[in-house]
Amino acid sequence: MVEVLRDALGHLRVTHGMFLDWHSLATLASLDDALPRQDKQPVSLTAMIDDRPASDFAADRIGRILMEGGADWKDDASPEPLTNLPRFADAARFAREVVGELNSLPWRYTFSLRLPHKIGSVLRAMIDATGRRDIGGGLALADERALDGYLPLPEGLNRLALLGGGHGWGSDTVYLQVPLEGYADKYGMSGTARLAVETMQTFIGLGIALRIFRYDPSYTPLGFAQPAIVHHVHRHDAGEGAVHDTAFGLEASMLMGMEGFAFVEYGPAFPMEMLVADVIERMRICFTHPKEATRINRAAQWLATSSMSRNGTMAFVQAMVAVEILLGDKKTTDMVGIGELLSNRLAYLIGTSQADREQVLSDFRGLYAVRSEIVHSGKTRLSHSEWAKYSRLVWMCGTAIKEEIELLRKNSR
Repeated sequence: MVEVLRDALGHLRVTHGMFLDWHSLATLASLDDALPRQDKQPVSLTAMIDDRPASDFAADRIGRILMEGGADWKDDASPEPLTNLPRFADAARFAREVVGELNSLPWRYTFSLRLPHKIGSVLRAMIDATGRRDIGGGLALADERALDGYLPLPEGLNRLALLGGGHGWGSDTVYLQVPLEGYADKYGMSGTARLAVETMQTFIGLGIALRIFRYDPSYTPLGFAQPAIVHHVHRHDAGEGAVHDTAFGLEASMLMGMEGFAFVEYGPAFPMEMLVADVIERMRICFTHPKEATRINRAAQWLATSSMSRNGTMAFVQAMVAVEILLGDKKTTDMVGIGELLSNRLAYLIGTSQADREQVLSDFRGLYAVRSEIVHSGKTRLSHSEWAKYSRLVWMCGTAIKEEIELLRKNSR
């Protein structure tokens, strides 16, 4: 692999002395062909990075050096050989360095993911003076009291925070901390980084199912501007402690969608702190037993994604997928059909009486018919009555997740 990368480096080009020329990146593809079989690894590079792990890893390591002070800006935009730059002139040495890093994976990280403002502002009041609250499985809710000092930010990011850029530790929000092993690329696109974001979606989806989070589709933060939310990644190096590795945002539409989540307002008769504490304990079961809660957590993720979708038909299908993840079974589906299987399983899971089960059966068959029309005819818009059905579907999905959590709690005692 060192030899392959050494030869490939000679074909890479940069523009302005700082940016990899994407046309030349194809030369790195031979690195993936040189990889040993991934099915023999405890955690595959494909899972940690993507389906082109070696080439994308190498491109990210090179790109970081170029962008983080390893090169100087040049006005001339003409592509030039990467090896013209001093840092890459010794191609063999640099190739050994990158392959050595690849061989040392997985690396340990803490992802600090900023929660939607309306959720974070309420949760903040429920975290004690330590600034941190454990929620199971190594996950925690934290604010700047726990983060300052322990997870340092580069000086430039702290200055931006003072200027209102929103990139430092926010004083008015809460972060979901997710510890993971793998590889985090600079832009949050690797499998490890995506898993961290999916964990945040699961957290929100569980909150929807447990009736403390809601989505306000009319909420658009900062008018038409993109909200300033940055997720920070720290790498834990032996002997060096936590080192800031990168900061990344979410794709614009997802970012705007995330900010629409808020707490359900139950009124003074329901003390919010007690309600949230109870919900966090139920979430803890899911995060503490991730293997047993795989279906629950994945369904919750899809429920959250459905809630923040700006496309009605897509939201409907995503909510139905959440139900299928939770209650589907391929073997049984092949015999009785997915719609009928889900109808019956859902009716017996959430129905509180025989009459209620019959109502759930009837309602869900109608909901599945809408899903089929969307998928098979390409339907692009929901009617007013179908939006009402979508609300019913979301309620059913959330209730099913809630009941599955209760079953998991009983099995875990």
